[in-house]
Amino acid sequence: MPFVGRCHYAFMDTEVVVALMAMIVSALALGVTSTLSLAQVRSMRKANDLPVMIELLIKEYVNDDFQQRERLVMESLPDVDKSLSFESLPEHLREAAYYVAWYYNATGLLVGLDAVDERMFVGGINYRIRRAWSVLEPHIEAERRARGKPFLDGFEHLAARAFATDPVFLQRSLKLQTVAPDAERVSVRRPAVHQAPDDGTRRSDLTGDPG
Repeated sequence: MPFVGRCHYAFMDTEVVVALMAMIVSALALGVTSTLSLAQVRSMRKANDLPVMIELLIKEYVNDDFQQRERLVMESLPDVDKSLSFESLPEHLREAAYYVAWYYNATGLLVGLDAVDERMFVGGINYRIRRAWSVLEPHIEAERRARGKPFLDGFEHLAARAFATDPVFLQRSLKLQTVAPDAERVSVRRPAVHQAPDDGTRRSDLTGDPG
């Protein structure tokens, strides 16, 4: 092959190599960008977890109103006819049942949407979720039959995750530590109660100074 022809093919081979290298670099850059974007999204999601947790767990879950209504449901509903739908429950129980169920339903929807880390719920309040579903399930099913459409599906998703999760899942997954049996406990002392002296008590009795 003439020298000019060989140079022409060598030049073309070089162009192909350069083009392939450019494609590889572009693909790597795209992969890195996608990875960084995904990491950023996950980081943003975690940043959004905290205010949601505070709103649901602190401001709502532990307030006296929710606790009283949930206690009413847990203590009274088991004695009610299980064939009754939500709308057929006695008024005071119906209001409490809706209040409690909608809380767990909203939480289940957030978990289902992967908007929050489910471990905070199915690990943190596992027993409460399972207990609430066990008591409310017959009336939820009755309400579904009456409506002929979905009802409190988020609550059921949350309950399903709780039943499928070991109650100590959160402790193990986060490697939460327990207090050692031989750790020295802190003794709590009650403050001394100082009583006001009787009117006949001399000043010297209090201060030690001669009266």
